[in-house]
Amino acid sequence: MYKILLFSLLFVFQISLFSDWTKALGTLQNSDSLKKSYLSGMLLGESYGIYEVKNLKSKQNVKDLYEINENSLYWFDDSKELNSNISNMIEAIHMSQSEGLDSSRYHIDEIEFIFKKISNGVIFDDRDQNLALIKLDILLSDAFFTLARDLSLGQINYKDFRNILYKKSKDENINHRWEAKVAEHDYVQLLQKAKEGGDFSEVIYSLVNDNAIYNSLKDAYIRYKSIQDQDGFQKISNGKNLKIGNVSNRVKELRIRLYQSGDLDFVDEDNKKFDKELRDGLKRFQKRVGIWPSGILNSTTQKALNVSVQKRLAKIKLNLERSRWESDDFDFRYILVNIPEFMMHFKEGNELLMNARVIVGKLKNPTPIFKADMSYIVLNPRWSVPNSIVSKEMLGKIQDDPYYLEDRNFKTYDRWTRKGRKEIDSFDVDWFQYDKNSKIPYNIVKEPGSSNPLGNVKFMFPNDHAVYIHDTPKKNLFKKSVRAFSHGCIRLHKPQKLLEFVSQGYLDSSYLDIKSKLNTGNNISLGLNEKIPVYVRYYTAYIDERGAVVFTKDVYGYDKIQEKLLLEK
Repeated sequence: MYKILLFSLLFVFQISLFSDWTKALGTLQNSDSLKKSYLSGMLLGESYGIYEVKNLKSKQNVKDLYEINENSLYWFDDSKELNSNISNMIEAIHMSQSEGLDSSRYHIDEIEFIFKKISNGVIFDDRDQNLALIKLDILLSDAFFTLARDLSLGQINYKDFRNILYKKSKDENINHRWEAKVAEHDYVQLLQKAKEGGDFSEVIYSLVNDNAIYNSLKDAYIRYKSIQDQDGFQKISNGKNLKIGNVSNRVKELRIRLYQSGDLDFVDEDNKKFDKELRDGLKRFQKRVGIWPSGILNSTTQKALNVSVQKRLAKIKLNLERSRWESDDFDFRYILVNIPEFMMHFKEGNELLMNARVIVGKLKNPTPIFKADMSYIVLNPRWSVPNSIVSKEMLGKIQDDPYYLEDRNFKTYDRWTRKGRKEIDSFDVDWFQYDKNSKIPYNIVKEPGSSNPLGNVKFMFPNDHAVYIHDTPKKNLFKKSVRAFSHGCIRLHKPQKLLEFVSQGYLDSSYLDIKSKLNTGNNISLGLNEKIPVYVRYYTAYIDERGAVVFTKDVYGYDKIQEKLLLEK
């Protein structure tokens, strides 16, 4: 009996001790120092049971934020209640899907799991609550910083890409140049601004660069994402070539497929006859993907039609990334040269004033990606031959034939000095002292004329790359679908048409007056009254005048580099 009584007393004493310990533990869990310790520990990678934070993509910004906030919660006030800031941020993350981004990159699953756990009251004690709130707070902060940076600058780090191009240039002895004006924001300050204003979505999405290319690609991404969500493109079965007049069940498949991608405006799924409307729709598709528009369903076209919507989406997404590098919206009137498209566009707002085919730099002499302002034009231009062409392509011919320069209307000058330049006799130069690696100390200049590689006119937008738009006597190359033949400059198929446009709005002289000056054969420079922005760009997916997505070849291999960088994110 005494033993039972003693055991009972000990049990009551233990319960009393346990009760005091749990009260003390609850008091401890409510202390700011412990909460701050938890937060600091999580940022250092410590795990508290199921509570830990991994894969923070903006870790430095997160650390800076909590250092400023003295390791206190940022998204919660003293009441620890879920608030509109959190739900607003969750909404902002979901909206990222429409911008060609992946919401999983911003911890959406973990955030919503903890959010629901707290909302449903599935919290067992103070410690569980503290850890849940801290983890949610850190994830929300990282999501804000990462999404803000992705929307404003893109996921591909421009400096990383530029460094790869620099190394590639050295390894291959090819000058790869891609200029972009990207500027980091103070994202911690931006978060504080968002909290003060109470609308995180508005602050984050104000960072989106609202340019025409971005907006059109974004709309295309949404359309193609919808096709993906509806089980993708209609598959075209194998079979013989189909052309106008043929009747086949495969025609029905083709109709559906072309309607999905916007190449047909309507679809009659029961029509098995290959008619004119279907042929025209197929031609539109073939043009969009770089196939000769024959209007015939052959194996090459079938293969292109059966490219998955996932691959098309990935290409659109990659070009969306590029469009985030545009520093601002395009000017009201501007010239756009899209290298992979081999086209020049003169645009006024959303209106296309003129199109023209162009020839761009070959693989060993890629045309740079940059922006400059056209300020003058040159009629009957002289061609000052770059040293690289003189040493690598002309020197051997000069050494073999002393009359090579004279017979081809080239003149030789001393290098420029303060007194100008002096013409010298090419026979007085010992050309055999130089080789293909030499920096030859003379200017070789081609005088104006029918054989001048610059043709009758060049359009000058001064830049560090010595690149400009010019005429060319070799018109036959414009018939090629892939037109990468120049040493970096941009040859224009219809220079007279561009000259006419420029004369109407940017020159004092009329077009008729300019034509008469051209006919004199004299070298004449004409300054523009107003500069014309010229954007030389690299888009392998873009939107045409009909609103359809055009896909081109990756002529310089830049897609592959950027795709790899994107996968590493």
